[in-house]
Amino acid sequence: MNPGSDLESLPIFNMPDKIVVCAHAALVGELLYIAINTVPQLRYSMSSLTRYISKVTPAHLTYAKVVLRYLIGIKKRQFTWCGQRVCFILKLIQSGLINVKKCPTAAQTADIGTKTLPRVLFEKFTDQLLGDKHVGDK
Repeated sequence: MNPGSDLESLPIFNMPDKIVVCAHAALVGELLYIAINTVPQLRYSMSSLTRYISKVTPAHLTYAKVVLRYLIGIKKRQFTWCGQRVCFILKLIQSGLINVKKCPTAAQTADIGTKTLPRVLFEKFTDQLLGDKHVGDK
């Protein structure tokens, strides 16, 4: 659903259809879980859809289905893109243009930005990154 969609302009019934309410609540609940945990770009749409959870109309359910179709579309694009990227990297490795080597944890300078380290490793990597010691020095 795009941000220009105006759910407030949709009519609201005094007695909503219970089947539509159940279907909408189930779909919005699942989409909300996905928005919170994996796809943050859905949060605006989900915030709009949850406002009408108890007085939902078939039009609101249609908007929820649009969000679901969007999610399915981005999932396919991400898999296609990741698949192409992995194949490209594998071809570079197989051709010998990229040489993959194991790097022991004690030498993973990038860990300083990704996890909590013991003080000794933290100081070692800080010195390396700031240029006080060279990577090969002991």
